Amino acid sequence: MSYDDKVMLDSRIGADDNLYDPALKKRTQRLLRLFLDYTKDYPLKERWLDVGSGESYMRDVLTEETKLKIEVSEADLDVAPYEFADNSFATVTHFEVLEHLFNPLYHLLELKRVMAPDGNLFLVTPNDYSLIYKVEHILSRKYRPHFHQFSERDLRDIFHRAGLRIVHLNSFFKSPSGTIARVSKNGFFLHARKD
Repeated sequence: MSYDDKVMLDSRIGADDNLYDPALKKRTQRLLRLFLDYTKDYPLKERWLDVGSGESYMRDVLTEETKLKIEVSEADLDVAPYEFADNSFATVTHFEVLEHLFNPLYHLLELKRVMAPDGNLFLVTPNDYSLIYKVEHILSRKYRPHFHQFSERDLRDIFHRAGLRIVHLNSFFKSPSGTIARVSKNGFFLHARKD
């Protein structure tokens, strides 16, 4: 299956035609390059859990690129424990989910429980304090469907409270394209470990 296939890749997430617009395709390709370049120094391993990916095709693209099996949780990420045993996963990916959760600390504690010792968690979340999001919030006079807004300090604090060590945290521009987005760096890429 190629990235360009206009098919429903994951009905659990509810993919639809708007996931295949050109801006989203560029954004996903940019994120994929960032992720795969970074993980050259931290090899991806099975068992691999992808948690609640809002971009339903990302998991399929990663499966094709890495040739690894990626598992998915069906749990309610805010309140239900994962259906997996402790220390199950060497790799966990988490793309644009944390900001949608009512209780992100509970969720991170549950991720920590199912991660294997020396497991790697790779997370992407919006930088809601970036210039482009500030402009969007002013113009729209409403907030996106996020329960939480994270700054770098917020992420460092919540990961510390969850007992996960941040190895790498940087901001990057994810979307839309253009000068303001490039300058404002509207996304965070984070790598954390369970030691």
